[in-house]
Amino acid sequence: MAAHDLPNGDLPSDELLAVLNEALTSVIITSAELDDDHPKILYVNKAFERMTGYTRAELIGRTPRILQGERTERAVLDRLRRNLERGEEFAGQTVNYRKDGTPYWVSWNITPIRNPDGSIRYFFSNQKDVTEEVRLRQALERERALLAQIIDCNPAMIGISDGQQLRQANAALREYFGIHDMAAFQRERGCICHYFKTLNGRPFTPSPAWIEESAARGPVKLQVECRGRRGYLLAECRRLPDVGGFVLTLHDITDAELAHCRALEQAERDPLTGLLNRRGLDRAMARTRGRACEYATVFIDLDHFKRINDELGHDRGDAVLQAVARVLCQHTRKSDLCARWGGEEFLLVLPYSNLRDGERTAEKLRRAIARESAVPTTASLGVSLGRPGEPLDQTLARADQAVYRAKHSGRNRVACLAPED
Repeated sequence: MAAHDLPNGDLPSDELLAVLNEALTSVIITSAELDDDHPKILYVNKAFERMTGYTRAELIGRTPRILQGERTERAVLDRLRRNLERGEEFAGQTVNYRKDGTPYWVSWNITPIRNPDGSIRYFFSNQKDVTEEVRLRQALERERALLAQIIDCNPAMIGISDGQQLRQANAALREYFGIHDMAAFQRERGCICHYFKTLNGRPFTPSPAWIEESAARGPVKLQVECRGRRGYLLAECRRLPDVGGFVLTLHDITDAELAHCRALEQAERDPLTGLLNRRGLDRAMARTRGRACEYATVFIDLDHFKRINDELGHDRGDAVLQAVARVLCQHTRKSDLCARWGGEEFLLVLPYSNLRDGERTAEKLRRAIARESAVPTTASLGVSLGRPGEPLDQTLARADQAVYRAKHSGRNRVACLAPED
């Protein structure tokens, strides 16, 4: 005999019904006929009476429709009907109504009980009031939705990574990186590290391992290039010990970083001419490793500049200095360093140049200054050669001596001084 097969009779034996009557779960048995679109109730136990508020006498012969109401899901009932017509088992959850009209969430399953010939004798159903479970689940879903909304409203970029792929991202992060479809992003990119150019100022090679390393070392500064724009982000990664993975928080510090760069540049520039000042020249030499190669220096001192200030005024003197600065920029290479050394003195550093190169450049500049209509004077120039590893001050001291020679030789000329002179 197959499972659920029963001997002839309309219902299980009285002994079995007595057992079902004391069961803690609600039990309902209905007929197999689907007349009037619904089977008829043949039996309910005490637990079912307690759950619904109806007595057995009020339910026998009625259809389960008596328990339905406006919040009972039509889609669930349609699926239930299809399964019963096919003689298949059913499991579902919806809202039913007690006798007093109180709604409750019910979870139930239905099993067709068959005769020996395979025909259905009746449907057997276990039901459970899951109202509290549903309320707790709905409350949890509301809390999750609220948390997601709070995170989405956060101006900081927040994401969840499993250490290899970005799994979740709030609105700010999606907007910054142009992620419109998370699934597509995971297939095509997977990790936002492909947009990184530098990490803490060093060139970055895309690798998902960066997030674990960042979680260990603390906040890192990233230079990012995304959607045709370059920016700076401060990234903080924290491990999620209970669930695994990492939470990533990114702050856009582009404005602050650019302002910092501008402040540094202003601190390294002469405000009148826009050329490097002494501090800027030192830092530029360090960045370009100018001290690690042979280089020429050209010291430029305007002739009789004090007379311009005294006779034409300081505003005219400032205009002359600006004009000289323009001449220097027009007649030097991009790799050359131009600085205002102070007063009417200017300094050029010509990387990868020998003394002869420096002399040619100096002579070209001398002539350009003499031809410049906005500069009513000439210039004396001193050229010196800097050896690799030699302190810049020593090279400049020789260039200064060379300028002294040029002035005492009649001004408006170029003098050179080699290291061995």
